[in-house]
Amino acid sequence: ASGTNGLFNFCTGAQSFSALYTGLAASPNYRYDSVEVVGSKLYFGPFSSSIPNIGVYDTVAATWSTIPTGVTGAFWGSAALDNKVYFAPHRAPVIGVLDTATDTFTTIAFSLAGTAWYSDATLVGRRVYFMPSNAVDVGVLDTTTNTFSTIATGFSNSDKWAGAAAVGTKVYGAPRNSN
Repeated sequence: ASGTNGLFNFCTGAQSFSALYTGLAASPNYRYDSVEVVGSKLYFGPFSSSIPNIGVYDTVAATWSTIPTGVTGAFWGSAALDNKVYFAPHRAPVIGVLDTATDTFTTIAFSLAGTAWYSDATLVGRRVYFMPSNAVDVGVLDTTTNTFSTIATGFSNSDKWAGAAAVGTKVYGAPRNSN
């Protein structure tokens, strides 16, 4: 079976598309938000509190599985470093960390007011930078110490940026509701 409940698969050589069946039910909508590659596996970040797991697609075995997070809330965006995937906290009150070598999910606490904090994550060196959505600061996770800190942006509007990318030591965010 295939369709829009499946995993998008586009072969650039043959210029062909297929939806790989995952076994996911037609509901709920908005299951996963981000995807990272570690080795030959794809790791999908949970988008909704109704999906308390990370989706995993093994491209060699062509199998779909999940890893429970135990977290109520959503992650938007992710970044992979070595064998770990870091999930940006959007409506989840923690930073998610998946160790892909052991399929172990852990969390790193942080303390910020509000909700819908971050919309994506990117790497510069061994630090993960979280792009502010409703947060007024850029979030920074030092992966060597698992220490979270913030850098003030001076912007207080909501839903500021979506997406994050790094070029060298500069981090860029796609403007969503910012000028």
